[in-house]
Amino acid sequence: MKFTIYTANCTGNTSNNDYPNRVDINSPESLQKAVKKDHACAVYKNNRRNNDKYISSGVLVMDIDNDKINNPDAFITEEKMDELFPDISYCLVPSHHYMKNKGNYS
Repeated sequence: MKFTIYTANCTGNTSNNDYPNRVDINSPESLQKAVKKDHACAVYKNNRRNNDKYISSGVLVMDIDNDKINNPDAFITEEKMDELFPDISYCLVPSHHYMKNKGNYS
C-alpha cells in the first residue's frame, strides 16, 4: 500500500477547502492516523480543494452510500468489494456518516 493523501488542519468544518498537509500512506496505521483529519485524495493548486484547481490524484475514490436501498443483502460491503474486485488492492475509510440513520432506509 503506497499512495498520497492531503489533510486539513481541521475536522468536520464543512466550509473548509484547505488541504495543505501531504501524507504518504504506506501502512494501515499511517492511513488510520491521517484520516482522523478531513482529507482529500488529490492535489489542488494552492492546496485549495475546488474543481477548477484540481491537478492530479494517484487513487480512485468511490463513495459507497448504500442509501435509498432497503435490502441489506444488496448493500456494498467489504465482502462484496472483495468479490467485485478480487485482484485490486483497496482501502476502506468510513465517512463521518457511516452507520448513521438515513431516514426510512436500512
